[in-house]
Amino acid sequence: MSPAPHRKAGFTLVEMMIGVTIAMLAIAMSVSSFMTLTTASTSSAAYTRLHGELRHALDVIERDFRAGIRVVWMHEGYGSRIVLLIRTAAGDEHVYYYLSGSTLYRWMDGQIQQVAGGLSTVEFALLDASGAVTATLANAKSIDVTLTGSSRVLSKTCDDTVRTRIAMRNGDV
Repeated sequence: MSPAPHRKAGFTLVEMMIGVTIAMLAIAMSVSSFMTLTTASTSSAAYTRLHGELRHALDVIERDFRAGIRVVWMHEGYGSRIVLLIRTAAGDEHVYYYLSGSTLYRWMDGQIQQVAGGLSTVEFALLDASGAVTATLANAKSIDVTLTGSSRVLSKTCDDTVRTRIAMRNGDV
């Protein structure tokens, strides 16, 4: 009896090529998934940052309007500029809000504060007791504030709009 032919251990060239091809496909799918998740995470972080900045701006505005005695001046009924009179421990003070470029500023007592950046629109609308828009300062009892911002990340634009209606605590706008 002659011994059976002996096969050498290892892989053939065809087996190696198939294995390398399968490994390359798995790596390509992993890299593609990683890139998609990274892009989604970056976009989500930019949107969250934008929304947080808009909410912070609304909080600052609400604080002033709730302490407000009355609106002194507003640009054309709807507008991006408004002046209100608030009562402070030091006495009555004027507070100015205005949009310059894409930045909302607050000016009070000679100090300018940047409230929010990346804004495309800021709208203040005076409302009477029934909730209807009014251009008459004396008839206004509350105010609608709308802030719209945008942020550009990885060639995509994230847009967000936040709104609030503020009733003056003392009822006098």
